[in-house]
Amino acid sequence: MKDERVYLRHILRCISRIEEYTAGGRESFFASPLVQDGVIRNLQTMAESSQRLSAQVRGSRRDVDWKALAGFRNSGDGHLIGVMGHQAAEGSCT
Repeated sequence: MKDERVYLRHILRCISRIEEYTAGGRESFFASPLVQDGVIRNLQTMAESSQRLSAQVRGSRRDVDWKALAGFRNSGDGHLIGVMGHQAAEGSCT
């Protein structure tokens, strides 16, 4: 088993990339399939890394919805874009 810090670094790197890719806002995100692909890929990577963390590590961060995060691992791209679109329309996604 890898050191869990490797997975935590993966998660932090993915968060940083998603923030960078979406800095242009909602319109830029939906106008660029390249940006959408990058965000989706990083969400999936983050979900995969989160699944490899021990229950003890996940339990230490009860503010993280680990189950929802894990759901990105198996979600299809179309579903993710639909969810993001719904959130953007509600103003909960910038």
